[in-house]
Amino acid sequence: MDPITQGNWVPVEAEDHFARLAGPLFMLEMNGNPEELVRVGFQVEEKHCNKLGGCHGGMLGTVLDIALGYVGSFANRETGTPTISLSLDFLRPVGIGEWVESRCRVIESTRRMVFVDGTLMCRRGPVARGNAIYRRSAVYSGMNPG
Repeated sequence: MDPITQGNWVPVEAEDHFARLAGPLFMLEMNGNPEELVRVGFQVEEKHCNKLGGCHGGMLGTVLDIALGYVGSFANRETGTPTISLSLDFLRPVGIGEWVESRCRVIESTRRMVFVDGTLMCRRGPVARGNAIYRRSAVYSGMNPG
């Protein structure tokens, strides 16, 4: 593991089964930075790659969605924020062994929604950028499985 941002990266203890399958993911709390409270990162493994040998866009989208959601949740001191909308642009390929980490910030937070944007970075520069809207968990009633 060779993060761009030095610090105490800890494994993400994801309650989300899909995030556990996608990982391993790591998190760095950005103490003292009110605009960016947390970063999420991972090292690209073979299982994350497409048939061309680059990190699959689905993996990059998953990591960006998790990172954006964490920033929105942390900013509002909530335990989760369901994704309402996610927009993503891929900027450069990233290969096996490269470290990818997020740079995300809350744009606006209302009573019901959180608007967040961010970028995934590798040592060579930006990999993907995106923005998302999340439902504040305080007003989210949960899923009805029935």
